[in-house]
Amino acid sequence: MATAFTEDAPGERATRGSTFGSLAVPAFRTLWLNSLCLIIGIQMFVTANAVVAHDLTGTNRAVGFVVFGQGLAMLLLTPIGGTSADRLSKRIVDRGPSECMRLAGEVFGGAGKESEIGDGARDVDRARK
Repeated sequence: MATAFTEDAPGERATRGSTFGSLAVPAFRTLWLNSLCLIIGIQMFVTANAVVAHDLTGTNRAVGFVVFGQGLAMLLLTPIGGTSADRLSKRIVDRGPSECMRLAGEVFGGAGKESEIGDGARDVDRARK
């Protein structure tokens, strides 16, 4: 049986019969590694929120509220994000969420400067001197 293709597309041969063969394509490998780093960061953020909720209140109920709130936000905002991705320019879709996450990190990271963690760090610095 003859096929319409006589030559393999770039990277096509590497993907046949191999689970991770597609990682042989440099552009896809870069995309995959960047996505992996992003997902790890997001999961760390979700876990840290739950830990902070437990540390602040000492109850598992607070952890449940935090996780429920995150799930509710994902449920409600995912369709809006998908629609936006279809209708807006790729530059806005690529940069917008990244900038929002950066700003949230700066705001919430700065909020902890006067917490017990900050005091403990100052105590350690004083003890070293």
